[in-house]
Amino acid sequence: MDDPSRIQQKAKKYIPGGFSTESKRTDALFGSEFGPAYFKTAEGAELTDYEGNRYIDFGMALGACTLGYNNPVVAEAIQNELKNGIVTTLSSPLEPILAELIVDMFPSIEQVRFLKTGAEACSAAIRLSRAYTYREYILMSGYFGWHDWSNKDAGVPIATRNLCIEFLFNDSSDFLDKFNNLPEYPAAVILEPVVHEAPKREFLKTIRDICTKCGIVLILDEMKTGARLGPGGAQEYYNFLPDLTVIGKGIAGGMPLAAIGGKKEIMDSWRKLWICSTLAGEALSLAAAIATLKFFKENRVHEHIEKMGTHLYNGFKRIARDFPRITEVSGIPQMTMIRLQRDMPNLKHFEAELFTEVLTSGFILRRNGYNYVSYAHTEKHIRDCLNVLHSAFERISKQT
Repeated sequence: MDDPSRIQQKAKKYIPGGFSTESKRTDALFGSEFGPAYFKTAEGAELTDYEGNRYIDFGMALGACTLGYNNPVVAEAIQNELKNGIVTTLSSPLEPILAELIVDMFPSIEQVRFLKTGAEACSAAIRLSRAYTYREYILMSGYFGWHDWSNKDAGVPIATRNLCIEFLFNDSSDFLDKFNNLPEYPAAVILEPVVHEAPKREFLKTIRDICTKCGIVLILDEMKTGARLGPGGAQEYYNFLPDLTVIGKGIAGGMPLAAIGGKKEIMDSWRKLWICSTLAGEALSLAAAIATLKFFKENRVHEHIEKMGTHLYNGFKRIARDFPRITEVSGIPQMTMIRLQRDMPNLKHFEAELFTEVLTSGFILRRNGYNYVSYAHTEKHIRDCLNVLHSAFERISKQT
């Protein structure tokens, strides 16, 4: 089936909302229904759609493909393992091999368990923290997936919502206020290390000190940063050691894998739990992760990502200086976003116009989320994209 309109018709008929991943909806990505909904091929930093259009992609599967698409080393590892089987009644011997590799890379991790998604791993970390501390409340800052414990959406029981309190990222005073207003110590504090900006040293120290003093499990969600900021993730990059870490996305080169790791003392509480995921030890993802993490170390991938990301980030900043009335930039070089000012009149119209123009010029930038460089991106990719983006902002600025 090569007709994208027929694919879309079938998707709308059989899939609620037309997409299984909300963040991949065309309106979420580009601000309108215009644009490709499906890819035909993916190679390096490039996607091809069913009409033969080619795009340099800065979405990188929401940050999951840190080495780029279809990296040959990862593809070879998957193909070699395929002949041995994917899942069986017994566990794959690749589990302890990958576990040792992760323990060696991340400074705070002593033991590891594997799961499939970031939301699943975060939920397991919360369950583990509650089992370890015999407490119920959670303090959080960031986004941790769709599971009940961290959401206040329709379908989530009020009692569950009330157990999780959100505090402002990089705001030590707000964290202390929320902490002091709890009726008892929380089981855990969970945060992303980067939420639209780099963390402040004082903010991290305040959280670490309180958690240590009060016996609270400190969880760092490194889904986005763990395979992006450095060999030891954000915890090494910012010298901030948690008690538990959750990692995923880029660790397996685009294959579905997540992990929770941390202090042995806390991980031992897993024996009190029954968290059993049938496909957690699926061998193709384990093989891909082993190949990916070894490639990271041997090829200084993180240095390339930081260098290319700095070019993109600085380019976004230059555009924001040229069009300060309509543009805002946030993030860090390794994961950054550019968007129109939230208080702009006719925001949705201009968003659609901006990102459609970028798209038709051969680049995919996410409308309201992080953009990621990968090992496959080059300076030319970034330079050409910035030129297109600058022209698009220039046209829009004349209309506002």
